[in-house]
Amino acid sequence: MYSNSTVVRSSITRSLRSKAHSFGFFVIHINQSVDLESFHPPPFASAEDERLNFLCPVQALRCYVNRTRPLRQSDQLFVCHRTRTLGQPLSKQRLSHWIVDTVSTAYNGAGLPPPGRVAAHSTRGLATSWALFRGASMSDICTVASWATPHTFTRFYRINVVDPAVPSVGTRVLEGVSSHR
Repeated sequence: MYSNSTVVRSSITRSLRSKAHSFGFFVIHINQSVDLESFHPPPFASAEDERLNFLCPVQALRCYVNRTRPLRQSDQLFVCHRTRTLGQPLSKQRLSHWIVDTVSTAYNGAGLPPPGRVAAHSTRGLATSWALFRGASMSDICTVASWATPHTFTRFYRINVVDPAVPSVGTRVLEGVSSHR
């Protein structure tokens, strides 16, 4: 017996395998597959679980594919929704705009300023920085991002995702020392 997320993941992966190199949901780097797991799947134990399920990437991708199926003129995952280009493949530039708008909207919705200049490629740094901040191991981050060592992450991708108003560890240490004088 397969879980709902496994069936969805398998069917979406099969149907989109030929397009895997054109987007990053399933492949981060050549032949490096990433499984999307259901986030708070049904049955819901609480109203909060049901609310959090709306953030589920498996559900969101399934919904997007189903809703765009009737208008698709391409087998590319992301398609245009404007009347003039309805169902045609989405350009890389337009996808980049969607990503930047989504990241900026998410930060604004959380009442936080976006970290620096947001670009579509910065999602790689944002995702891995948030993963580290939330407790993912550096080894797992390097594996998923196809980095041989943590040096690449720390030098080129690490972003301070914590609210700038929250004091850093160094600041807290110095404040602690100075308050004991």
